[in-house]
Amino acid sequence: MKFCSIRSGSSGNCSYIELSGKKFLIDVGLSGRFIQKEIESIDEKMSQIDAILLTHEHKDHSSAAGILSRRFNIPIYANEKTHMEISKFIGKVSEKNIRFLKTNSLNEVLGVDIETIGLKHDCKEAIGFAFYEKNKKLSYITDTGELNSSMMDRIKDSNLYFLEANYDPQMLINGPYSPKLKGRVSGKFGHLSNEETARALLDLLRGDGEKVYLGHVSKINNSEDHSYETVKAILEGEGLKIDDTLSLKVASRYYRGELVEV
Repeated sequence: MKFCSIRSGSSGNCSYIELSGKKFLIDVGLSGRFIQKEIESIDEKMSQIDAILLTHEHKDHSSAAGILSRRFNIPIYANEKTHMEISKFIGKVSEKNIRFLKTNSLNEVLGVDIETIGLKHDCKEAIGFAFYEKNKKLSYITDTGELNSSMMDRIKDSNLYFLEANYDPQMLINGPYSPKLKGRVSGKFGHLSNEETARALLDLLRGDGEKVYLGHVSKINNSEDHSYETVKAILEGEGLKIDDTLSLKVASRYYRGELVEV
């Protein structure tokens, strides 16, 4: 199993995952040409991407789905509600490339087991993913206002966790957003704060070499350095040692991450 964060943030989200001989893009919220260039930078080709997997319909996650599907004949996998929403703006897609995922279920996608996890976000029906290959597991959760016990049960025992750490509460309170937007971000159907993600990780991590990526970090109500340092301090305060018992990185909005073996 291999993983690479292409970009993560409100300006656009895309990740690459390879497992069981198949190559997937998780979300495609950047320009098609940009995604193609970044995929080529890890010595892969868009023509060899087997499927696009969408978490939800917001354009920072889905905007290039249509153009990439048409240009490279790639199937788009999403739940029914997400497909209905993206059909309004991604352009015509071949019917054979419109594929459906069932939420909160184990789906077989091109022979690969992918579990979908229903999330809490202000869209039609957001999902996260848990990928399985032999004894390896990778969980991918972004754009959710909470991580409840059901979600935690579905992602536990992963070798790699991709979890959003969107905002710092004080920066949000003191920042330029309207009261309504501040409430949206911090609400049940918004995003996770640095502290919420760190506390969830304390319940998930065993400290036996897991990889953790902090994603969807706000440019206005957070910073990549601040998110990293906040989460690191909470984890190390409970005895977990970064770069010793586990790896902690930020999935950047500014640059591509490394292609890593899980």
